[in-house]
Amino acid sequence: MVKILVLQQLYNLADDAVEYQLLDRRSFLQFLDLTESSSIPDAKTIWLFRDRLAQAGAGTLVFEQVQRQLQQHGYMAHCGQIVDASLVQAPVQRNKREEAEIVKDGAMPLGWKAYKRAQKDIDARWTKKHGKSYFGYKLHASVDKRYKLLRKIVVTNAAVADITVFESLLDRSNTSRDVYADRGYPTAEREATLTQAGWRVRIQRKGSATKGISATQKKRNRRIATPRAGANGRQAGALHGHRNSSDVAFALSQTAKNRLFEVAIRRRQACWIGSESWHGPRYGSRIESYSMPFCRSTVMRTTQQFSITLPLEMAEAVKAKVATGEYATESEVIRDGLRVLLARDRMMENWLREQVAPAFDAIKADPSRAVSVENIRARLAAEHRATRKK
Repeated sequence: MVKILVLQQLYNLADDAVEYQLLDRRSFLQFLDLTESSSIPDAKTIWLFRDRLAQAGAGTLVFEQVQRQLQQHGYMAHCGQIVDASLVQAPVQRNKREEAEIVKDGAMPLGWKAYKRAQKDIDARWTKKHGKSYFGYKLHASVDKRYKLLRKIVVTNAAVADITVFESLLDRSNTSRDVYADRGYPTAEREATLTQAGWRVRIQRKGSATKGISATQKKRNRRIATPRAGANGRQAGALHGHRNSSDVAFALSQTAKNRLFEVAIRRRQACWIGSESWHGPRYGSRIESYSMPFCRSTVMRTTQQFSITLPLEMAEAVKAKVATGEYATESEVIRDGLRVLLARDRMMENWLREQVAPAFDAIKADPSRAVSVENIRARLAAEHRATRKK
């Protein structure tokens, strides 16, 4: 189930979509070590597992396990670290003024029903960058300079300033004490504190409204920009497919989902490392239970879309199931009903194969074991009379 959640974050799929893709893609089944589509969990089961994972706070354990596996394969953090942040946009929420005030305080209006609460995002915030407004989240990351792997990640709403989480991103396991950052991070107090703690500060300088930076500082900024550019490209590529996503708000709103989102980014980077030329130990195509044999698309269709017509009472029953929140979509209701029908057919087939067929063969081999129709009727009549007397 954890692998399914990683797939969901890696390919930015909703619960209903990930169920469809598990049925549709043979590569997904190979990654999950499944051989039959009947063993694939439905969308509701995936949702319940993710919710319980978030309640248990186990997402951090998954992320730490991936970190340990990277280290076991020789990919230690080397040559310093680069700290930066990227905006991840989320769908703009269309709330009333009074609802927006309640959401701004981190709560939900009491009038929202369960299905509406599940669709609303109360964690994303507005921010401005270069004079333009953005709504969503901010991904703060620390990338090692050697392998350009994300070592530490903090996800916040977009309104949180970059400088507030800077210290929490520092990776003390890095073999170098160099810290690179852009012009959004420098303060005299921070640089003094970092220097006193043993860090070598490589933060770009910025001027003020009345005084620009000197030629020496500009030259220093260019030297720092070179390693930062590689990390920014790596981080942007890792976020490809999640930025501007309709599901990213919900993908980042819970701690467990945050960690799975981070694991998905690590997996995307693992595909790059396996295909690029690197100095040092080779990163294979497998990291224990998180192996990714499908970095390239391998699709084998096993499903087909249908347009069906239902009587009005059945259509209303399907809509009612969705409205109560028991199912996410109408398709999920239909699929659940078909699963029950298939289960009944399998039970009937097993009964015929395991009980009826052996009994027929036994009677055919020894006709004396058979019971006549008259005897069966007499026995049933006797049982009926005994029941009526009671």
